[in-house]
Amino acid sequence: MGRYGLPPEPEAFPASSPETSPLKNVTLATSSGLAYNQLKREAWNSLDRELERFQDLYQLTLKETEKIQNDLITKNQQEKFLLDNLSSKLFQEWKQSSTFSNYAQSIKKYEEKIDIEGCLLLSRKEKEKIELKKQQEEEERLEAIRRAEEDKLKKEQEELRRQEEQKQKEIELLNSLLQQEDPNSILPSAAKETRNYRELYKSLRVEIEPQIDQHPQIKSQLNTFRREINKRIGQLTNTRQDIFRVTEDIATMFNQAQAISEAAFKWLSYLTSVVIIHQCEVEVRVRLPTAYPIAHVCVFLFHQYPIFYQVFLATVIDHCPYVVPQYFDLSENAGKEKARMARKPSGWESDVFYQERMVGIFAVYAAILQTLPEVGSNPHSIRSGWTWLSRILNMEPRTITPWLVHTFLVIAGDTFFDTYQDQAIKLASYLINTYLPTIPQDAISATTRIKNFFEHYQKHRQLPTEQGRLYQR
Repeated sequence: MGRYGLPPEPEAFPASSPETSPLKNVTLATSSGLAYNQLKREAWNSLDRELERFQDLYQLTLKETEKIQNDLITKNQQEKFLLDNLSSKLFQEWKQSSTFSNYAQSIKKYEEKIDIEGCLLLSRKEKEKIELKKQQEEEERLEAIRRAEEDKLKKEQEELRRQEEQKQKEIELLNSLLQQEDPNSILPSAAKETRNYRELYKSLRVEIEPQIDQHPQIKSQLNTFRREINKRIGQLTNTRQDIFRVTEDIATMFNQAQAISEAAFKWLSYLTSVVIIHQCEVEVRVRLPTAYPIAHVCVFLFHQYPIFYQVFLATVIDHCPYVVPQYFDLSENAGKEKARMARKPSGWESDVFYQERMVGIFAVYAAILQTLPEVGSNPHSIRSGWTWLSRILNMEPRTITPWLVHTFLVIAGDTFFDTYQDQAIKLASYLINTYLPTIPQDAISATTRIKNFFEHYQKHRQLPTEQGRLYQR
């Protein structure tokens, strides 16, 4: 290839017309090489000039094209600016129109709907994951409930077994007490009476309780009565209105139990007795005057319901045999199963706490002895108090004896001395001069209280009894 990409120099140029040929006014030389070279140089020069002209024309064309493009861009920008202004103006006018307001509200509602549905509707995979987790949690919950029910059932069975064993031991102990009675622990005159009450208590636990257990609905109703009675005894005050109100409420529940069956009434009588004894162990043992309103309620109920009277005494004797009086060997070397009849609840407790608990129960018993009801009579009056004091003074004293005697004097002393007068003074003289010196030395504090009691009477001619024997009207 030659210059500018032309073909090699030809041996001879073809003929061309003067109008179209770039080699104007040039004649062909065929014979002289010099002429040929001259001609060739002129031809190439002519071509160079033509190419330069074409290049200038091309550059001019590019400039014109660029100018046109710039003009078009500027025009488009102006048109776009005008269009944007027009669109903005139209949009503002449309925005102020009711159509836009309706549209905006629709969009807002739609967005709210989308948000709500987006929160509520989860993907299928997420739902399956959540459902699976819920299912696992439900299975774990059911498994926990099943285990809890099994544990509860197991505990109930163990508790029933323990109660049954405890009941059997108590029955065996009752049988042993009924068959053999230590002459040093109870007087023969009291043994027969006590045996009858222990037989009654045994029938309650051996015969009546299983009957009630066979009827869950009746048992539930009686337990409901027990809770109501417990609430009323716990809130009882020493006012006539409160004592009569509580008595009427308990009498209403007694009547409903009688309507069910005789066994139901006996069992409710036992539950009521346990409630009263528990109040003695908790409240009365620290505040002796609280025994008086409880005693008024008991005496009113004794008069109306003789069965409750018998059940109450049987239950009190079981929890506090000193109301007979009957002693037990409470030393830790003695058989604890036998001592357990006197020490309630089960378990070995300190002597101080035991004495306080026994005094609390005995205080209510002494308050019952001196109670004179407005209506009817007291089946367990101060005559039983004379019997009790005579019996205990004819027995060998124990450490707890002066505590019981002092409690009897401060609770029922007024009624006792008013009723028996000279005979009571003779009994008190025997107590001071003969009986107190035989009391064990470890009960010296209670013995001193008894001496102070009678010294106060000799000095002031008035017994230092507890306040509250007569309720407030």
